[in-house]
Amino acid sequence: MGRYRSSQRIWRRAKLVTGGGMGAIAGWFWWRPSRILGLVGLALGLLQMFLGGLPLDLKVYLLGGATVVSDPSALYGSSIDRLPFTYPPIAGLFFAPFSLLPAWLAVILLTGGSLLCLLRTLQLVLRQLDGLVCLSSDRSLVLLTLGSLLLEPIWRTWSYGQVNLVLMWLVVEAVLGPKSDRGGWIVGVAAGFKLTPAVFGLYYLGSGNWRSLLRVMFAFAGTVVVGLLLLPSATRQFWTETVRDAERVGGIAYTTNQSVNGALWRLFGQGGWPLLWSALVIGFLALSWVTVRGFADAGEPLPALLTCAVLGLLISPISWSHHWVWAIPLLLFLANRVIGRPRDKGAVALAVAWLVATGSSIISILPAGEGVEYTLSPELKAISDTYPLLGMASLFWLWRASQNSSFHRCRPPTE
Repeated sequence: MGRYRSSQRIWRRAKLVTGGGMGAIAGWFWWRPSRILGLVGLALGLLQMFLGGLPLDLKVYLLGGATVVSDPSALYGSSIDRLPFTYPPIAGLFFAPFSLLPAWLAVILLTGGSLLCLLRTLQLVLRQLDGLVCLSSDRSLVLLTLGSLLLEPIWRTWSYGQVNLVLMWLVVEAVLGPKSDRGGWIVGVAAGFKLTPAVFGLYYLGSGNWRSLLRVMFAFAGTVVVGLLLLPSATRQFWTETVRDAERVGGIAYTTNQSVNGALWRLFGQGGWPLLWSALVIGFLALSWVTVRGFADAGEPLPALLTCAVLGLLISPISWSHHWVWAIPLLLFLANRVIGRPRDKGAVALAVAWLVATGSSIISILPAGEGVEYTLSPELKAISDTYPLLGMASLFWLWRASQNSSFHRCRPPTE
């Protein structure tokens, strides 16, 4: 507990120096775990450049940024290794300055930044979990962050050069951070950068926080307006054409597409079963609405947030396995219920299943590509749908927990 209080003192001192709020992130350069993970990020970035060069998805990001600088109208016509830029125009603007950096520096910044985002995410999540207070020390946070690199969504995010950990931190900071009353602005900007965070508007809707919901909407609209002003041609193309083309980001049936839509494509063949998918989406939305309302009424922001995350991953047309970084805070939440009294047997089963699924990286060893997914045996097809199956089970468990009057958080946030 002494080290936990020490980190708290450093955090408060950083807020005083930087003026509080989001500016306190600068204080991480004085916090030992941040320095350690910053060095690890440096090492991993250099290792990645040495072994495989620039990560694939980071190549696409930098291509988008470079195209914004050179020929903005060609933003959605350019590609690298047959992969086009798929994010909204505002993301291209964000990546523009990074495209001017040396490749090795861009890799190090993304790797180190992602590790720090994961560290902060775990810190905020653990403050909501009374049973896991032992993991809140500086050493435990560092070890937990490094241990998370062994889980498939995390190491695949790193190997591809993805921004999933940054986006997850933005949402968690918005809801669980010290300035959560203004978090709607952050969620809205994150949704403008990559559309999927828009699902977290359900959190504010379900909790009846209309002011924050309006902030989400205004911030999102602001990113669209900025895009129209600075990149008019690309913005019109994205919102009238590109946004409707789900297959643009990759094959829907591909094994690593761990959404319900992807599972239906693999099960029923090309095209899936649109009517069933639509029915499931409506059902998941209704179940999530009830769940978020239940947790909101009980004053439980973390499980309400996790409900929205699982919902978004299930109903998105494409949810690559590395998008499931939300499995890590979900695992911590389940672990907190496992050690509680009485022990939650459903939480035990889900925690073990998620740990095995993400720790074994079973998704990554299955056959994929060239339509082989359609020819897999029923057993392998079931394994290829591991994340959506566990996601549906987790959503149902969260719904049951939200309706349980004995379910509560014993320790409030300490920030």
